[in-house]
Amino acid sequence: MCVHKTGDTPMELNANVNVACEKIARMGLGSVIERELIRVKIYRRVAIVNIPDTCRVKEKEAAILTCNATGYPDLHLSWKSKDNGELLKENRYDKPNGLLELILNNVTSNQHDTSYVCEARTSYPAGVPPVTAETKLEVYLPPTIKLDSYTIHTELGAQESFQIYVTGFPVPSLVCDGLEVEGPRKIWDEPRGGTHAFPVTVDSVTQQHLTTFICEASNEAGSDIKEITFTVAPAQPEILSPNWTSHADYYLVHWRTHSRAPLENVTLEVEEYNSNSTAGRVTQRNRKLFYSLDPNTMNKNEVSLLAPGDNRQDLEIPSTGPWEQLVWHHLSNLSANTDHILSVTVCNKYDCASSVIDSVTNHPSTFTFRTAKYDGSNKIKPELLALPPMELAKLQEQNFETTVTPIGGRMARCKTEPFMVHGLIVWILCANL
Repeated sequence: MCVHKTGDTPMELNANVNVACEKIARMGLGSVIERELIRVKIYRRVAIVNIPDTCRVKEKEAAILTCNATGYPDLHLSWKSKDNGELLKENRYDKPNGLLELILNNVTSNQHDTSYVCEARTSYPAGVPPVTAETKLEVYLPPTIKLDSYTIHTELGAQESFQIYVTGFPVPSLVCDGLEVEGPRKIWDEPRGGTHAFPVTVDSVTQQHLTTFICEASNEAGSDIKEITFTVAPAQPEILSPNWTSHADYYLVHWRTHSRAPLENVTLEVEEYNSNSTAGRVTQRNRKLFYSLDPNTMNKNEVSLLAPGDNRQDLEIPSTGPWEQLVWHHLSNLSANTDHILSVTVCNKYDCASSVIDSVTNHPSTFTFRTAKYDGSNKIKPELLALPPMELAKLQEQNFETTVTPIGGRMARCKTEPFMVHGLIVWILCANL
């Protein structure tokens, strides 16, 4: 038997509805011979509404996950970790709707891409699986800007192409004041959000490009600002040779700079002083040495230049960027057991750059080196001094074998042992056998 409700008025969920079922006799007056009272209860199917697929939050801030659901009777909501099923929060409601918030305090980057499951169920119908919905946590990553070099060494009329590398989540936008930046290209999946390359091209460098440009990458987590400078001047020379030499009278100078324009000349300033003097600094000798770096006029027995594009395979020196120029010099006739202050000033056709620290006060570089005390055998050999400076630098990568040399009608065995002295192998004098 089906019982149908008459009328259009909906029944309330908590209405006390009773239906009486009566069995009436067919004979006589039709008296009720059996009566049963049936109580009708209304239920509502479970549904989860308005739960976002993702929740984005900045690192170290709080994330609030919200689950809004309907259902009756005895609506029960819970939040669980999708990874391990751990129950994180739950609540029961005597109403046909409920809202359960899960607050994740001090979110870390390790929680990025973790998922949380909201479960909703009621006590009726029994045995029905809960309704579920997921929310993925995405942790913002502030932008970072990186370049191979923040200084572009260029020439007037040259074409410059380089890439700006940007990380961040969501993928940041990049704007450079005065430079045209092309759309990003993802080159790496890490860190979260990936690493994107933004190409920049200047077809022909003009005087107006010789300035500093401001680039800003931004997303919902913040922004990063970097300066990019275009210059035709050489970079400040960086002295690579060490602060000591095993020779009493010689030092192999090694330095580098960056310049797209060919280098023209360099000046070395050497100041000798005795730091052990009780009367303070005693200047013994100041020298200013000028060298041409033009391949047509350069004295290759005094200076060696490794320009961009030259073969570097014989030298295990990692490159520090485009247009790197490596230079070596012989520095002889030095005083033994003496400290030396060394500074380098290099020029191309546009400008010069010095290794001094403070360009305003023009204080000399604090780079110093010390010659060894003369022991009767540690002066530079003429045959080594006759080699191009870069050839001496290559010797440090080589192992010399024992040689036999005639001395005074007898044979003396000369064993050459390598000692690394700013790119030079010091030869030990032969001892008579």
